[in-house]
Amino acid sequence: MLWLIPLILFVMLMGIGIDYNIFILTRIREEIHKGKETKEAVVDAVDWTGGIITALALIMAGAFGAMMLSSNAMLQEFGFALTVAILLDAMVVRTYIVPAGLAVMGKKAWWAPGRLQREGREEKMRKRSEKKQ
Repeated sequence: MLWLIPLILFVMLMGIGIDYNIFILTRIREEIHKGKETKEAVVDAVDWTGGIITALALIMAGAFGAMMLSSNAMLQEFGFALTVAILLDAMVVRTYIVPAGLAVMGKKAWWAPGRLQREGREEKMRKRSEKKQ
């Protein structure tokens, strides 16, 4: 059964990591839609969401850390791995790596194929409807 631990941990940590990423990326996107440049939006978003993400990480790390008190070896492994990974994700990845990557990439971080881009979609649809009339 111990061979399943890495697989289960991977799936759980991806879900948790995506959750934190949604918080920060949504806030960055909101700041960009307000007219800010990407770097300024990243700084404001990290300032705004940093405390929330850190608090959530500490709560989850505490909950998963309690699993280390179990007498079951598998639960102890899960507890340790999840606690360390959550703290590392929230304190290093979401605080430094994701914002730095987005700031370096600038507008390229938000690239999407033409039909998936939101910016300008409403205008294109309005022009199409005007042509039909």
